[in-house]
Amino acid sequence: MIKVEGLRKEYADLVAVNDISFEIKKGEIFSLLGPNGAGKTTILRIICGLLNPTAGQIKINGMDISTDLAKVKSLMSVVFDSDTVYEDLTAMENMSFAANLYNLPTREAKSRIKELLGLFNLVDQNKLVRNFSKGMKQRLGIARALLPNPQILILDEPTTGLDPQSTVLIRDLILDLKRQGTTVLLTSHNIAEVEKVVDTVAIIDHGELCAYDSYQNLHTQYSDSLKFEIESFALAELLKFVPAEVAVLQSQEENRGIFYVKQLQKFLYCLGDGMGNGLVITKIQQAQLSLEDIFIQLTGRELRD
Repeated sequence: MIKVEGLRKEYADLVAVNDISFEIKKGEIFSLLGPNGAGKTTILRIICGLLNPTAGQIKINGMDISTDLAKVKSLMSVVFDSDTVYEDLTAMENMSFAANLYNLPTREAKSRIKELLGLFNLVDQNKLVRNFSKGMKQRLGIARALLPNPQILILDEPTTGLDPQSTVLIRDLILDLKRQGTTVLLTSHNIAEVEKVVDTVAIIDHGELCAYDSYQNLHTQYSDSLKFEIESFALAELLKFVPAEVAVLQSQEENRGIFYVKQLQKFLYCLGDGMGNGLVITKIQQAQLSLEDIFIQLTGRELRD
């Protein structure tokens, strides 16, 4: 459905996107992950035709966006994190205005607007959007994008500002769109939610593609890197017994540390050596590797860095 080949974007001395290639299949949920400034939104804007690439080619449904952009745009809807809705209009007025822009027939538009406003719990017809919470505005932006039943839905940080209930609603909506055959391309800092819906992942850092594979394949590939939770009031001292080639302390909160273990037998020996020298360890527990763990191993950074 979407094929990106050798994509590059330069700004003066900055290379924002460097020779990135990937393919998104029809009906797939595909996620671009990366720290802030990694190049995700730049890629989305190029795919949408809002930016011109320095080099590379993008085809959507077999059409080159450089020559068939109008046809390509008719296939997709986009919701950017920075999108704004019209604050001096109600939700109904926002949706009606958008329906006119999409040239939806009046009867179809009324039915679709009623359905979507109900789905997103935005049925108050008299409340101006300026009085909405950020989460409500985000829900309205997504509802507006779904009006034309797009073949491709692009979501840049779709759960930003949403409460837990709305986040679950968006997750269920994305899965329902997949069942209907809609192709979904999303970025998100809520990596735990991405993990629940995604089929294929591309991890980007400093404009470079660090990994690109199905979620299942990535998880299998990195599952031999074990994750352990260690509790000790002497974590700093314990680190002196654990070489970096054996295990890495990824995060620490007071007396609790998360280690990524490369050599299990040697790691356990190091713990024993530390305890033999008087260090007290109150908890040792293996934890399940997550998509965020894989991300951190590849980039060395938290998603919000």
